[in-house]
Amino acid sequence: MSINIIDIAKRANVSKSTVSRVLNGQPHVSKKTRETIFRIIEELDFQPNPYARSIVSGKTKIVGLLIPNLKSPFYIEIMEGIVDEVGRNDYGLLIYKSEDKDEKILKKVFHKGRTDGIIAITPRFHEQSFVDAFKDDQPFVLINHRNTQINTPFVCFNNFKGGYMAAKFLLDLGHRDIACFAGRISSQSTKDRFEGFKKALKEADVNLNESRIRIKGMHFEESISNIIVEWSRENKMPTAIFAYNDLTAFEIIEVLKELGFSVPGDVSVIGFDNTEMSRHFHPPLTTINQSMKKIGESGANMLLSLIQGVTLKKNKITIEPEVIIRGSCDKPS
Repeated sequence: MSINIIDIAKRANVSKSTVSRVLNGQPHVSKKTRETIFRIIEELDFQPNPYARSIVSGKTKIVGLLIPNLKSPFYIEIMEGIVDEVGRNDYGLLIYKSEDKDEKILKKVFHKGRTDGIIAITPRFHEQSFVDAFKDDQPFVLINHRNTQINTPFVCFNNFKGGYMAAKFLLDLGHRDIACFAGRISSQSTKDRFEGFKKALKEADVNLNESRIRIKGMHFEESISNIIVEWSRENKMPTAIFAYNDLTAFEIIEVLKELGFSVPGDVSVIGFDNTEMSRHFHPPLTTINQSMKKIGESGANMLLSLIQGVTLKKNKITIEPEVIIRGSCDKPS
């Protein structure tokens, strides 16, 4: 038999509104009455209807997440941090793939009354359209965002410093012939990594040969193999390669091994992200850790604070990088 708050109220000899206040953690109910209501709830194995509770409290206890895609380990690990944080706070998560969707479609999915707040993971320059769609509607937090001109709470990673540290690590090992597989320049994060990489080389007075710069969308799409095969054929293999993410680093290492090159004996390879797979790859991948799970947790924590009406002490958070040294890099032979 279905149990509702009217049944609880009758058994406790209190009003329906008193039961509602207890269920929603509101004040002005005596300790004795609370204990009685909770005892009856346990006896009857009562499960509150979340939709009914949302009508009473004005809260859905649901957070909306806009994620570019569900294939990238980078986004999945950020989402894991978000899931953990909202779960710890007894919130649910409504996930929607935002890639190739405009703000009108997104607002239909995450309208006020369906979610209490929105987290948007943004891969490229769509931040302003997301903010314009949601900022006056419900609490909103951006992740993977760096545009300080946009006045909204955000969590980002110091991609520039990460790219700089990757190049500096290779330089400190003694490498001077370093190639770079960069991501699309339309992505602020990968652009920042590339700029940091170039700065480190410039500071070391190492010329970056244009033939060593391979930018996705300009020099390659799925043709990483063709580029490396050409270097091998012309006997122009670099001593080290920086990949803008771990997935690209994995592909580079596989191609090098297929061509008979040793990693790191002949060519050192450093990635970026520190995805879970990087420690299990062969050889284990040296990479830049950007703490994706921490990024997700921080963004979710900011949003939940806003939903609860808490004034943020800090509404712009930058996560700093670190080099994770494993087996894919060594001194040049």
